[in-house]
Amino acid sequence: MVTDPVCGMKVDEKEAAAKLAYMGNTYYFCSTGCKASFEKDPIKYLKSKTDMAATRVTISQVCQKLFLTSSRERRLTDAA
Repeated sequence: MVTDPVCGMKVDEKEAAAKLAYMGNTYYFCSTGCKASFEKDPIKYLKSKTDMAATRVTISQVCQKLFLTSSRERRLTDAA
């Protein structure tokens, strides 16, 4: 049994109404409504440090995103 991150209901992974892979983890939901709420704002439902750590956001992923964003901004600035 796992806990639906939106409503807190206990859910059997094999009988969950919905599931979603997010940042390297699979989350299970009691309903498609809970899944939709999570998809709109997952950070809102990952309340504790344990939940946040479970997303496995590594420093390299963050650095890669920052590098790609910075590179894109430089290209846009150079093109102007």
